[in-house]
Amino acid sequence: MSLKTREVINKDLNGVSLSDELHSSVGSGSFTLLHNTFFGGTDLIIRTSASGGGNLLMENTDYVLENQNAALSTESGKSVYVSLRIINVNYQSGDLYISYLTVGDFTDAADYNYLNANKIDVLGWVIPQNGWSYISSSSILESGDRRDTYRPGDKIMFIQSQAFTNDPVSGSSIVLNMSDTGGFMVGNKVTVSSSAGTEETTITAIAVNTSITVASLILNHTQVNPLVSCTKYFYVASISYSSPSTTISLAAGIDYLVANAAISSPHYSKVESPIGFPDWFNWTPTHIGFSTIPSNMFAQFRMSGRTVFLNYTPGTAGVSNATTYTISLPTNLPAATITNGQWTAPLGYTYNASAIVTTPGRWVIASAGTLVTLYLNCGVGTWTASSNKMAHFQAYYPIAA
Repeated sequence: MSLKTREVINKDLNGVSLSDELHSSVGSGSFTLLHNTFFGGTDLIIRTSASGGGNLLMENTDYVLENQNAALSTESGKSVYVSLRIINVNYQSGDLYISYLTVGDFTDAADYNYLNANKIDVLGWVIPQNGWSYISSSSILESGDRRDTYRPGDKIMFIQSQAFTNDPVSGSSIVLNMSDTGGFMVGNKVTVSSSAGTEETTITAIAVNTSITVASLILNHTQVNPLVSCTKYFYVASISYSSPSTTISLAAGIDYLVANAAISSPHYSKVESPIGFPDWFNWTPTHIGFSTIPSNMFAQFRMSGRTVFLNYTPGTAGVSNATTYTISLPTNLPAATITNGQWTAPLGYTYNASAIVTTPGRWVIASAGTLVTLYLNCGVGTWTASSNKMAHFQAYYPIAA
């Protein structure tokens, strides 16, 4: 497959040398290097240890090169590729150290640019010192002590991919079969690619570990280089170090999950609004004090530095079974621990005993809290333990440094 021509920056047709770029547990799917293009053949060296140590992987025995760029190959007189895939199962887990010559980086939003020695690009994103690997659906690992690099509120972006195993044809509500759907969410924008070409669409349904359904496809795809890729975004929630690696806990509500798969094109940002990063994330709060929880929920959060902002607006009241009303904060984002700390403000809308309440209630988040407690008035007024109730509010609170 030859990729369409795209503008390339930092172009060097002789290639710029990169050594011992670490990729961990890449799995069986296609993955990309930190730079978007690389020469194949003897210019690409993959070993299981750094500095020329370990086993040397062999092309077409241990790995294959994919997505050749026809335009750059013609210009340079050598084969230029965009991705590769490990085909020897013995090397699909563990560390791989890749040395290569890069021709340059693409300028589109899916392939953020590596501009200078500090790895800062024009879109507000930075390439980390080392690659990232999966720990859980909401945490990643980077080798080394990176506590001085990241802080809560930083933005994270990377790509994860999964192969599909059928031949989906063009049309609407198209099913793509795959054995692992764990890293996808309904609503995710994805790129579907195969020998037929590449296109963007949106996931509309998921049959767990069986298939995903996308809104539409224009191309008739094949099982030659079949791939569904998703660019994922998160906030950094916390950072911890245990030799020899740093754990980065993430927060993205219900919008994105980390898949147990290779992570490619890793980037982080400390600017307020890097290109592509969502303004708000959706979250599903757990409700306490209801036999039927409020529905038609609109619950979102965003972060600015270490401050979390919430917007909670159910459309339909729930059925009360207690005099209390509490909801959970977004996953991985408890309030900071501050002596005598408490954050509170009036509710925007209060509905109790199936009637609108004209006196304001209030929300409270306690120091180290994981819940928002709602009161019926500006004191500690209780709710009716029957009939319908709900509230609307916007809130804020700090998380731990």
